[in-house]
Amino acid sequence: MPSNEEIKEKARKFLEVVSNGVQSMENLKVVQKGLWWSAAEPDDSQVVVQSPGPTTLSKSGSHEREVFNWFGVGAFYQTQMIDNEFPEQSELHAAMLAVGIEAQWIRFGFLVPLVYAWCELPDPLDLAHSTAEELLDTFADAVVEHKSTTTYRDALVYVDLCGEPLVLEQGISLRPISEDELYELSQGKFPAEPYTIQFSPSDKWSILEIKIDHSFEDPGISGSVHSMREAIISGLVLAGVGGFILLPLGMETNFGTNTLGSSFYWSRLPREFGPQLPLLPSTLSSGTRETIVEMWPRVKEIMIPGSDYLALPLRRLVDGLGRTRLDDRIVDYSIGLEALLTNAVPDELSYRFALRGAIIRGETGHDRHQAFQEFKDLYGARSKIVHGGSTVKLDLRTLAANGETLLRHVWNWYFGQGMTLRGATARIDRQILSLDE
Repeated sequence: MPSNEEIKEKARKFLEVVSNGVQSMENLKVVQKGLWWSAAEPDDSQVVVQSPGPTTLSKSGSHEREVFNWFGVGAFYQTQMIDNEFPEQSELHAAMLAVGIEAQWIRFGFLVPLVYAWCELPDPLDLAHSTAEELLDTFADAVVEHKSTTTYRDALVYVDLCGEPLVLEQGISLRPISEDELYELSQGKFPAEPYTIQFSPSDKWSILEIKIDHSFEDPGISGSVHSMREAIISGLVLAGVGGFILLPLGMETNFGTNTLGSSFYWSRLPREFGPQLPLLPSTLSSGTRETIVEMWPRVKEIMIPGSDYLALPLRRLVDGLGRTRLDDRIVDYSIGLEALLTNAVPDELSYRFALRGAIIRGETGHDRHQAFQEFKDLYGARSKIVHGGSTVKLDLRTLAANGETLLRHVWNWYFGQGMTLRGATARIDRQILSLDE
């Protein structure tokens, strides 16, 4: 069976022939144009938009650069070369068959993606460059070990990392948007038609990136990426990251059976989290960064696979922050708190709900009587909403804000106990009994 080095050398010779073949193209390089928003100084004459928040002024700027014509080269290879069965391609094809790659996947699961990945190198015509070596190593590993790497990205609108990436673990990070991505995003509308809400890219955006290595045969990779994404969002919410919007950019697989183009496992619509719009840009403080990283292992453990008793209330906190309607937020926060405070006991739910919540709030110096009333008011509003009662006289905005605060506080209390739901709740009840003595 061919080794990694043999596959690598055959792939190099294959790319050398492709490189020589495409150099006859008239438009091997093209001018790429982009338009995105940047922060502006107060005296900048190009200022066209003024908005509140940390960045008080913005401007749009057009950009140009010369790039390798990946689209034209890819089309040239597929129309002029792929069916010619030149020796270097045939030898690489035979070697891939010898390591167990099915013939039906070789062309469009490996050869065409290899050509496109080669086009994206800093200097595709220099196959001795270190980036070319890295690409060839990755390709050979994928072929011999039958593994793929799937990358998923979200743009985080209104989150500015100030040039400093935040790494949660290998392959999982929040990072500043790159120049390549700014050019990419400025080429079309996000999300794509038929959605009417559109976003123009900004160099202050950040990118949530997930890279997962997996086998070609793994049918559940989309679900794994989705679960990881939801866990990351949960971590951001728990750390108190201000209002932000997640703009799905999709996921891509480098080699194997699911390559070529971006795909979406769930909705392509943007998701808003936090206060209702308009949102203000936020910069992650050093304390927030530390909190996110410190909590990440446990949050990941809770949310994946999601069987921990803390998973449901955390999902409700996240869901509530993503709701447009205030009454929907109140219901989500109430359900999350019920899962922690009532143990599904049917008797005197409202009283038990409020009393246990007040005890937890009181542990950190909050007024128990006020907290008791806030929990009762929230539960009462929840009951009216779900049972179709009138909410005209309710201050839904205040109730929703209180609900978020109460759920976040109670969830963190349970998180800090390191106990089962039954054990932590028993501790609260012992305090209640001691107050009655």
